[in-house]
Amino acid sequence: MASRAYRGATTWGNPLLTVASGRVYAGSTTFGSPILTIDGDKIYEGSTTWGSPIATVASGKVYKGSSTWGNPVATIDGDRVYEGSSTWGSPIATIEDGGRMTGAAAATFLLLM
Repeated sequence: MASRAYRGATTWGNPLLTVASGRVYAGSTTFGSPILTIDGDKIYEGSTTWGSPIATVASGKVYKGSSTWGNPVATIDGDRVYEGSSTWGSPIATIEDGGRMTGAAAATFLLLM
C-alpha cells in the first residue's frame, strides 16, 4: 500500500509524493524512476542507496546529511511535517496512510532538493 504526502496542511488536491516499498515517486503514481530511496533511517537521492544519504531521521526530526549533528531541518508530528526544530507555525506537508519516513521524504524533497 502506498502512502502519500501533500504540500501544506491538508490532503486536498494532488499529492506531492507517493511512497511505496521504500521508493519515493513525484506525484500520485509509482510509475517511472524514484526520486528518493528510503533505507532504514536514511534517505538517498535517486533510485539506489549508493553514495551518501541526503537526510537522516531520528526521533521525529529530519537532519541534513548522514548524521544527527546540528539543527534539524524538519520536525514530524503525527501526520504533519514542520520546517525547523519545532511544530510552531503551519505544516509544510501532510501525510496520508504513511508514517514518519513518508514525512521525512516530504521534508527532504521540499527542503533539501
